[in-house]
Amino acid sequence: MAKIFELDFRKGTLIDNVSKNQSTFTKGNGNFKKTEKGYSIYFDGLTTKIDSNITLSDVKTIVLFIKPTDNTTLLLDNGSDKLEITGNNYSGTGLTENYVNNVNSDVAIFNQFQMVESQFSSGINFLTDLEILCDNKTFISRVICFDHLLSTVERNNLYNEFLNIYLIIEQKTHFIYPVPADYHPQLRDTFKDSPVGSIL
Repeated sequence: MAKIFELDFRKGTLIDNVSKNQSTFTKGNGNFKKTEKGYSIYFDGLTTKIDSNITLSDVKTIVLFIKPTDNTTLLLDNGSDKLEITGNNYSGTGLTENYVNNVNSDVAIFNQFQMVESQFSSGINFLTDLEILCDNKTFISRVICFDHLLSTVERNNLYNEFLNIYLIIEQKTHFIYPVPADYHPQLRDTFKDSPVGSIL
């Protein structure tokens, strides 16, 4: 059981972490955008498209870090295998279970990043190649495909990463100040205003 495909736009790359294959990016009016979850691809809802240039078989789980802005169709193939948001709900060819933000649900949350885990117990195939195309303005920061249904532990780990991803991606600046040579911190009894010990 393994991860068989992963595009992680948070790193500003179009390379599949598994095959190391470079995807083709048709920008349109979309591009990499800095968001509250780090870098994401902004799909303009018209011509922005990612073509992975690889085929996949028997995909059991698809995980998305996604911010939909409206009812949308997320085309994950140029055939019939896809996820949709229709009437506020996630649906899709062969979809058997869906989780939104680690809760068993198919209800989409518009204008907010969410982790969506979609399970296909019989597996789905991307035999032409895996494409990503949205018919409404949408942000996507990560796409992962697995050859198995995720365990509770795997789901929890991914969701914890999703919650903390901005802290992981952002580089924080730390300042170091020199300590004076004659600085000797002490614990003081504030009632008697007298030292009661030293801090080593």
